[in-house]
Amino acid sequence: MVAPLVLLVDDDADSREMYGQYLRAHDFQIVMATNGREAMALAELLPPIWLSWISACPTSMVGKPRAVSSATR
Repeated sequence: MVAPLVLLVDDDADSREMYGQYLRAHDFQIVMATNGREAMALAELLPPIWLSWISACPTSMVGKPRAVSSATR
């Protein structure tokens, strides 16, 4: 069985690492991005992502898609 893929996005390196360690410990594959623009570029290259959660959206991303799901591909 292939581990589920998570696109982890956080501008704080410590938070990214903490969440990444937790998810890896629970058998997830992790791809990390440091901001929304980088995440959107990566999302175009990755297989479908089933769940995405964004707790804050900076003004640079206003008006742009905020989540990518398999339903949109």
